[in-house]
Amino acid sequence: MAVAEFPLPSVNSANPIPLFFELAAEEFIVNRTIYDDNGADTALQAGGSGKLTWTIRYDGLSLVQAAILDAHLAATFYSPDEGSAYGFNFRHHIPGDLWSSTSGTLYANCHYAPGGYTKSHTHTGSQARQIIIEKRP
Repeated sequence: MAVAEFPLPSVNSANPIPLFFELAAEEFIVNRTIYDDNGADTALQAGGSGKLTWTIRYDGLSLVQAAILDAHLAATFYSPDEGSAYGFNFRHHIPGDLWSSTSGTLYANCHYAPGGYTKSHTHTGSQARQIIIEKRP
């Protein structure tokens, strides 16, 4: 099943602009075998690709803007314990570019991380969301 690209303003100018957007350091899986003579071999899994993790925060969202994010989440069949069942495309935002820019790298098959979608209802007309997105090798 194909789910629409994550709703950043680069997809549609009506999509909300994040308050905070950060790509964490890439996480690698390294296998190591230690031999009887204390020598060792190391190998990088997945051909040198690591897991990418983005944290995105929104604050001051209108009910309509929050509904855009919530609808995308629902389309992925998200479980707080397991993350999203279906993947989606996600465009990395380049700091300094306009949010409407499509110059960032487009990653396929990204998922909401387990526990990666938090809603906050401070006021009816002012919603907050924290989202964690993963791209595994």
